[in-house]
Amino acid sequence: MPPINLLVALPAEARPIIARFGLARVQPRPGFPLYRRDQVTLVVTGPGKINAAAASGFLGALAQKPAEAIWLNMGIAGHPERRVGEVLLASSIRDADSDRTWHPVLPPERPVQAEDLVTLNLPDPGYEEREMMDMEASG
Repeated sequence: MPPINLLVALPAEARPIIARFGLARVQPRPGFPLYRRDQVTLVVTGPGKINAAAASGFLGALAQKPAEAIWLNMGIAGHPERRVGEVLLASSIRDADSDRTWHPVLPPERPVQAEDLVTLNLPDPGYEEREMMDMEASG
């Protein structure tokens, strides 16, 4: 099994993943909160795309075989129409500031629907965007 690197913004997002995979806190050097068991590693980035980018670099520097690893950014996204708790994959990630877009590699057989996601600098309680919205994915 290839290494699996998970990134979440908030401790509340991390808790069920830590429990599910039986992860334990490890901290090889100062940095972001880091949890690991076997091939699964999780880092808590803190909110915002700058933190997400820095935590990705932190985790990448610790990875033994980064080219073989599976990377997942998991967390809560807002949406103007989807029900709370619905699970979705991001078919694209657009940074609202730069308008740069990424297209993640998704499995051919998806267990849930995929939809576009936009990363914002601040929460948008008015749901101006029509896509999923978060503050970390483009980082």
